Amino acid sequence: MKNFENKDYYNLFVTHEETAWENDSNTYIMPHDRSLSTAYTYPYIKDKFNPLNPQTEELIKEYPCLFLYEDGIKEYGFIGHLKKISLRPNGTKISYEIDEDDKISMSEIKSLMFELDISNKGFTELCRTHWAIKNVNLLKEIYPNISSYSNKPKVFISYSWEFENTKQIVKQLVEQLENKNIEVKYDKNSLKLGNDMIYFMESLNDYDKVLVMCDSSYTKKSNTRVGGVGTESEIIITNVYGQPLQNKIIPIILEKINRIYQLCLLT
Repeated sequence: MKNFENKDYYNLFVTHEETAWENDSNTYIMPHDRSLSTAYTYPYIKDKFNPLNPQTEELIKEYPCLFLYEDGIKEYGFIGHLKKISLRPNGTKISYEIDEDDKISMSEIKSLMFELDISNKGFTELCRTHWAIKNVNLLKEIYPNISSYSNKPKVFISYSWEFENTKQIVKQLVEQLENKNIEVKYDKNSLKLGNDMIYFMESLNDYDKVLVMCDSSYTKKSNTRVGGVGTESEIIITNVYGQPLQNKIIPIILEKINRIYQLCLLT
């Protein structure tokens, strides 16, 4: 998204369809009467991009996008960009690209409604399916320090789902890391239905650190190459074998942590 940080406009897409921004085709059809309507797009902006033709479409695609669901449907939206705009008699079809790491909470959006020029008067803009263009630098409003946002550390967590204590420790660890402005990737927040699990696991090579949460279940699955843990361990081995001084893969032994966790529950 760094290519969009100096853009003074952004596209706002709001929809009532629950899978609009999370489908395999990465496409969505916006009705014509909801596209760039003057209800939420100022006339001078609409004049700048109207009518939609190859020239204005290329210009629109230069701007980042905020993909949201209508208020109350989901507690998050996404930042992304447009790849293609197609006009048809039944609506405007957009092809988009979203980075799963650029998920943003609706609470954060609501706290920035004024800065993002999202109307909050009467029937709020977040309660209506539409496409608007705003004269706002989206990324600078959401990420005031773009350089720190782009360069924040990335951590991948590898663990076994079997034990509830391990899942609780992972959850708490993720919350602590994210509060420190560290980007965390693990199955529960990044792997979605229909995603390629192998591709997801191989992406750990793109991260600065890999935390391996070692408990007896992880050890057993790793040694026998069972399930996702088995696949992850094979990928991890390639980053460790022959590199005795590597510090990217960090094993965390959970047996003692689990005992401490159990004692805390008892007290």
